[in-house]
Amino acid sequence: MEIAYVVGNGESRKSLNLDVLPRPIFGCNALYRDFQPDYLVAGDPAITEEIRVNYHGNFVFVNKKQHFFQIETPIGSVAKRIPFPLVDNRISWYSGVAAAYLSAVITSAKQVHLIGFDLYSQTGQYNNVYKDTPSYMPSDTIQDAAMNVDCHIRSFAGYVFSLLPDVQFYWHGAQLPQAWAEFKVTRVSSCLALRKPAMETLLSCFS
Repeated sequence: MEIAYVVGNGESRKSLNLDVLPRPIFGCNALYRDFQPDYLVAGDPAITEEIRVNYHGNFVFVNKKQHFFQIETPIGSVAKRIPFPLVDNRISWYSGVAAAYLSAVITSAKQVHLIGFDLYSQTGQYNNVYKDTPSYMPSDTIQDAAMNVDCHIRSFAGYVFSLLPDVQFYWHGAQLPQAWAEFKVTRVSSCLALRKPAMETLLSCFS
């Protein structure tokens, strides 16, 4: 059974050794600065421009104006366009939401691990590995202002979990939103909680 991994840029993944994480791996935005995933996903103009100049791997551009995912090859050509559904104008195809959706659509994975998607912040301030760097907000930004947390929660529900009912998602995070209770999403607070074939490999991912 295909298992996919989606890496966000929340600070909870700082101790994760991405080099030993099983493939395929889908990443978001500035992850490319430190690691090359199998697919890098982004849609905001500033980080998209940066990626197209500096990144040499498979890139998925989330075209929110024309409503499709554009897969671009390392040489800059367009390999494929995948139309995306529009469920509700109150939710959005954020990069992380798109990466989670595409991880199952592109690979046909039936298990997807979502790692480093920190909706919340223990300090109340911006929770992101790349804060205070180009294309990102300063570290003193309020987390909800930076993330629009409620919209992220609705977007994962509307565009990922409800559209992919046969996929089992594993949320590696401190808190699972109550709004996701009806979906196939299991909270994993630690690698030790996993009972899957890739467990031994995952156990070595965290220092």
